Amino acid sequence: MKHLPLLVIGALGAASLLAGCPSPAKVAEKTSATSAPTTKAPSATATQPVPTATPKTPVLGYVRILHGVPRTGPLSLTSSGAKFGTASFGDAAPFVGVHTPQASFTASDGRGKKVAGPLSLRFRNKQLISLFVTGVPGNATLLPLNHTDLAPVKGRAKISFFHAAKSLPAVSISFDDKPFNRSVNFGIATASTTLAPGHHRVSVTYTKTKGAPVTSLLDIQLLANKVYSLALFYDGSSLPQMRLAEIQIPK
Repeated sequence: MKHLPLLVIGALGAASLLAGCPSPAKVAEKTSATSAPTTKAPSATATQPVPTATPKTPVLGYVRILHGVPRTGPLSLTSSGAKFGTASFGDAAPFVGVHTPQASFTASDGRGKKVAGPLSLRFRNKQLISLFVTGVPGNATLLPLNHTDLAPVKGRAKISFFHAAKSLPAVSISFDDKPFNRSVNFGIATASTTLAPGHHRVSVTYTKTKGAPVTSLLDIQLLANKVYSLALFYDGSSLPQMRLAEIQIPK
């Protein structure tokens, strides 16, 4: 049996055979380069939008409703579809902030029917305005009261009077039988006076065209360092009514 001679390949021959085959390192390098996904770097000039907060509209003033129309259910004060409080007869709603320099207000009943208004008001310097709905059903009006002199007096109670009884003549006011103002017409607010804290009796007197003077009395309790307004309204009964309300400056 003849043995085939072994083929001996020298270094040069081996190099020649391997010359056409890529090295393992190059294969790995090529595979890595072709398999990795390519991602385009973002442009250096591209910017992301920065979110900004919408500034809050400042409060320019405050308004509240006082209900003085007899035989009428709760009334709401509205402006441009927004509600600014609801009050029952003889009551006042809290002050509500107004964010526009001018607003038109209307008082409506629970069914949305207009009772009084519209009335246009301007606001600045965070002023406080009470809108008194006064009159009788079918003939009511919005009467504005711009509150001033609101700084409390230490150890005393500050109070002013507002004539909101549309059907009554001028009235005289006394505190504890001491005259305060002898002639206050409809729609007028008096200047403030100060009283000691505690119990006081208010008397309001007016004279009809023909007849004896009519006097209405109200006992009130005042606290020190507080500011009050006393409003007169008429519900068609024998005597007018008064409504004492503390003026609380919103914070």
